[in-house]
Amino acid sequence: MWVSVTDNHKNAGFGLCLLYLRIKPHKRLVCEKPEPLAVPQVINHDWSIDFMHDQLADGRNSRLFNVIDDYNREALGIEIDFSHPSARVIRALQQIISWRGKPTFSNR
Repeated sequence: MWVSVTDNHKNAGFGLCLLYLRIKPHKRLVCEKPEPLAVPQVINHDWSIDFMHDQLADGRNSRLFNVIDDYNREALGIEIDFSHPSARVIRALQQIISWRGKPTFSNR
């Protein structure tokens, strides 16, 4: 329904228009405390895998594939190239597993 405000209240301006708008309250998200990070107690229990990128001086992007043992922060493998197809990532992981064995961590 359109209400003409200008006829009755010529000096009201934009402030009077807000009376006809519904202002929704903000919904606050419940902030839960995060669980503490699990610290591995032995070598080869848990690995972290990450892709990183950087730009060379000539403008090309280089990409790094890192595999790190979480217990002692040892870099198990670093692959550097301009692209990492899935076959190359699988081959790198298989080489690390043949050298070091599979990590014993299982997320249940």
